Amino acid sequence: MVGSYPSRGIPHGARPVRRLAQASSTDMEKEKIRMIDIERLIDALCALFELRSYRIIVGQQQKGWTPRRLLAPDALLPVIIRLAEDQWTPTHGQASFGLGIDHNESALCGHVLNAVHYAPISVIVLCVDHMLQQLVDSKGQITIEAMEEYAQELCSDAHSQPVHAE
Repeated sequence: MVGSYPSRGIPHGARPVRRLAQASSTDMEKEKIRMIDIERLIDALCALFELRSYRIIVGQQQKGWTPRRLLAPDALLPVIIRLAEDQWTPTHGQASFGLGIDHNESALCGHVLNAVHYAPISVIVLCVDHMLQQLVDSKGQITIEAMEEYAQELCSDAHSQPVHAE
């Protein structure tokens, strides 16, 4: 179809393709890779949970676990983002989201998410949504057990780093 599209509010017909100048590798090297703000990521994921009515069930203590608390860097956020990364990587060939995850005994799952370097929030939210859609039941609930089973299926390969006995 060529010509105007008044019903869609598009005033012009087909436009010629405009080629953008490609950035040289030296230009890209000069740019800093920016970390995404973890609080913005949590806000985006909380909005996703609200939009889709997702509820993560942690044992019998459902009252004290709001989505914001569950998505805290020292709660389930490192697990959720790591699972989303594992779901993204084989499909799109990107090595990683550039996650900064540290071991912390006092964290809910023993780890804290400190940084995400290489992935935009939109990609992360889409990957998390895709992952959670596979785990959610008819009531909109996701159990920790379902997440653990999904993780074992997704990450069934041997550990990439040696496991040290303590």
